[in-house]
Amino acid sequence: HSFLLFSKYITFCTMLLLSALVSCLPLALAAEIYVAPTGSPTPDGTRSKPFGDIQVAVNMSRPGDVILLRGGTYDLLKNINITVNGTAQAPITLRAVNDEEVIIDGEGLPDTPAPLGASVTSRNRGVLHVSRAQYWNFARLTFTHGAYGVYVRDSSNLRFNQIVTRDNYESGFHMQGELSNNVISYLDSYGNRDPRNNGENADGLAIKEGKGEGNIVVGSRFWDNSDDGVDFW
Repeated sequence: HSFLLFSKYITFCTMLLLSALVSCLPLALAAEIYVAPTGSPTPDGTRSKPFGDIQVAVNMSRPGDVILLRGGTYDLLKNINITVNGTAQAPITLRAVNDEEVIIDGEGLPDTPAPLGASVTSRNRGVLHVSRAQYWNFARLTFTHGAYGVYVRDSSNLRFNQIVTRDNYESGFHMQGELSNNVISYLDSYGNRDPRNNGENADGLAIKEGKGEGNIVVGSRFWDNSDDGVDFW
């Protein structure tokens, strides 16, 4: 009986160990992917051979990965579109390298600005466009000169920390639709205006046209926007 009990105990411990190893597997396989304003001629996403296109890094990222942007200005011809999801145990991160300033400029994007009285195509909304995404962290990034700086729709479990949205041609930071468990901390959003509406509707932060729970905004500042600093409805 003692031998049987010991065997069962060993089997149970082995199962626990295997379960722990499997649960840690995404983190163990997580990668750091580097991007720089002027990428390497032969990029592979390493620190010494960074990509020159943020979208390439986003598309290849997997749960637990960290996309690290080197300092400088990224002049976009297409907006950044979040195409993959992280998980609760292994979110994907897009952030600046420590102590380096990253500016993502949408002046070259479509609808920046849209003509007076025109509409902005949904796909073109946001220098950073996040739709139906979950489990992403964004940190220490500046989004400027876009049709919206950051545009989020129908997404959950996103974390935005120390983001700046300034001098955009619509609201600086816009969220709408089904939203849950998103956290915006220490956002600065200023100088946003909307020429297509004679400067009447650009907010610092707009969260509207939807519903959800667990969404938090903390420690954020809004000034010199053509409409409201904060607009919730």
